[in-house]
Order: sequence, then C-alpha cells, then structure tokens
Amino acid sequence: MGWARLGVSVSKRVIPTAVQRNSIKRMVRECFRQQDRQGVMRDVVIRLRKPLGKQDRATAQAALFETLSLALAAK
Repeated sequence: MGWARLGVSVSKRVIPTAVQRNSIKRMVRECFRQQDRQGVMRDVVIRLRKPLGKQDRATAQAALFETLSLALAAK
C-alpha cells in the first residue's frame, strides 16, 4: 500500500503577508488531513492563483474539501 502526499503553493504576489499565506496553508493541510487516505497513492498539489479574502474562506474550505474527496476517491 501507499499514501497520499500534499504539495501547497501560495505565491507572495497573490497573498503578500506571510501570516495570511501560512493561514491558508494550514487550512489546506487540515482539509487534506481530514480526508480518508487509507491505501490511496496520489500526489495532490494545491496552487492558489487568486487572492482569498476572509469572507471567502468558509466557501473555499468547503469547495476544497469536496474537491479533495473526489480526487482521492477516484481510482
């Protein structure tokens, strides 16, 4: 069996402050950690391409959770 791996990229051009970039990375890692990855051998790379405001985080987290579910479930 294998395991799933995660890569996260958030550019300074998109999110200028390190505090906000790290907050977004923590959110992505937490969504990934909550997924059932038992026996799944996949590499997942998340790259933020547009700024993410504080109001959009709940929506983005729900969309990310759903997308990760689909990506890790596909065989």
